[in-house]
Amino acid sequence: MDQFNHFPPRALPLYSPSPPSPRYSEDPAGDETRLEASPRLGARVTPRGIFTKAFGSTTVVLFGQALGAQVASYGRQATAEGTLILEQDTRQISEIVVKLEGRLHIVTEETGALRISTIEVSCPLWAQGPGAASSHCPERLDFACRFPATFKHESREYPLPPSFASSFCGFPLLLVKCVYSLIVSITKERRLGFLPKTKIVHVPLEYHPLTFPPFTLPTPPRFLSAVKLMPEQWHQSSFVMHPRPSSKPKSRLAAIECQVFIPAVRTFGLRDTIPLHLQICAPLASLRALLPPGDGPISEGCSPVRVYLRRKVAFVGRGAPTTRVLRIGEAHVKLSNQPECRLTPAGVQTLDWECAVRCGPAGTAVVGGFCAAGLVVTDEVVVELSPPRPAFASLLPVQHTLPIRLVTEALFEPA
Repeated sequence: MDQFNHFPPRALPLYSPSPPSPRYSEDPAGDETRLEASPRLGARVTPRGIFTKAFGSTTVVLFGQALGAQVASYGRQATAEGTLILEQDTRQISEIVVKLEGRLHIVTEETGALRISTIEVSCPLWAQGPGAASSHCPERLDFACRFPATFKHESREYPLPPSFASSFCGFPLLLVKCVYSLIVSITKERRLGFLPKTKIVHVPLEYHPLTFPPFTLPTPPRFLSAVKLMPEQWHQSSFVMHPRPSSKPKSRLAAIECQVFIPAVRTFGLRDTIPLHLQICAPLASLRALLPPGDGPISEGCSPVRVYLRRKVAFVGRGAPTTRVLRIGEAHVKLSNQPECRLTPAGVQTLDWECAVRCGPAGTAVVGGFCAAGLVVTDEVVVELSPPRPAFASLLPVQHTLPIRLVTEALFEPA
């Protein structure tokens, strides 16, 4: 190493920080033109609108919002960037702090009212230093607060939950609300030694992180064309519709064997139409007991098959879990081989129903399933078989559930 000792020492160059980089956007500005672009199918355009909220002489401006948005909204690990405008005499202001806050409110009969903190990020904007009585706060202050990816509760880490509200006022009681807000605290020093006065500005926010299926498909698969060529595309589930117990065993009907097929991925977008195929197999006598009387076509209103989407909201607290359910979508079910079932001679017969189920109108479900601090939101497809006049029928009604996962982004590409 002595061979390098003859080089004279040289002082390092002075460091000067570079100016802040401009706010980046993939969309062209007003004086720019996009020459060529190949966007990913289904990719979302970065919003460039501005959300403004005025509170007297204080105005909060938030960037990166959809045009005409009523509430500022952010995605996963997004940064709430904006400007605070003070249209007042700022000489008495001693401190300004912006805080990003998230709260999970849960009310049950077992646990009472719970308040769980999910975010508490403070960003000091300005403070009057000691001996700086002559300086005063500027009238415009920029800020940036970042949403974390996770939060901790009782030594466990959870993904940050989306904005969510669900109220079940019956029994058992379950009220859930996950809210986010931007809080601006402006502290003013009063004269003559009085206690300082603090003004609080509260701006509600929405947090809607994107969730994705494992892959995308060009179109929903068709059962008859795909089940034989590509059976791995379908998930099969079985259940049985039992006859009602009878004092005369010889007159008792045979059970009905049921097979349900849905796409094997079992992860769907909130606006996807989920195909489902139901196949039942039983002797003709059992099938006739299930179907409505008469030889005419079976209308949707009197069909023995119902398929719908159901959301489960559960909270596991100190005691027994509190669970409530909400129906979020109904399917249109049609019998695909009705003529055959009427004309086939006695023996074991097969009936097939096809349907497509999706979430109901906008607002029924705006977020997918999630889990956070004991709160679990899951979804499932429910298949119900019920004969005419169930209380007096020879077959017992049956309900079969298939757990699925709903995400914000579509599984099936738009046509």
